[in-house]
Amino acid sequence: MFERVLLSHLVSQTDDGRHQHGYKAGHGTNTAMLTIQGYLAEFLDKKKHVMMYSLDLSAAFDMLRVDIFIEMFNGKIDSWLLHALVDFLTERKCQIDVGGDPI
Repeated sequence: MFERVLLSHLVSQTDDGRHQHGYKAGHGTNTAMLTIQGYLAEFLDKKKHVMMYSLDLSAAFDMLRVDIFIEMFNGKIDSWLLHALVDFLTERKCQIDVGGDPI
């Protein structure tokens, strides 16, 4: 629930969800790839250089470098949201149970 609240605020402060494919009904990796393919084809047809960045927060929390995340979003989103995201991402822990036993 908390992740969805953070996501809704993050999307509203970045690109209004036009490029959001995760956590959005009817969207996923297929629609993301089709969107990317469309942009690539459009710009390459016009003989333009293409540069792309992508942010996938759904599976990257454990590998995300918080210092880089702060640098990317500092000044681009409200400071309260940046602090909430940093608090949420810092020192995350998870536990997996297999057959009732933690591994």
